Amino acid sequence: MAKLLNKLSSPVGLNFVQFLDEEVITQSGCFIVTLTYVPKNFCVGVESVHEYFSELNKLEFSSEVLSDKIAQDFYEQLEPQQVQVEVSQRLFGMNIIATSSMENGDN
Repeated sequence: MAKLLNKLSSPVGLNFVQFLDEEVITQSGCFIVTLTYVPKNFCVGVESVHEYFSELNKLEFSSEVLSDKIAQDFYEQLEPQQVQVEVSQRLFGMNIIATSSMENGDN
């Protein structure tokens, strides 16, 4: 799925990028996803992020696994200085929030 991300050259002076999607739907339910990254050489366009999130609807994830998968996919494709993903979902009357992050040098 990471191959869906269309890398673009990062504009000079771009320090921070954040995407917020309030309806990432998977077979496990509906999630709110906040993706934040600090670009190094590459960034990604909104159409590419939308397509990536749309492909998640074919899979089944918990909040924890989903946050980790998105962070890993974006880290591997864009090679940013840092990426952080927060995924939240309401289940059984509880709000579940899972955060995954990777920084340059993480595996």
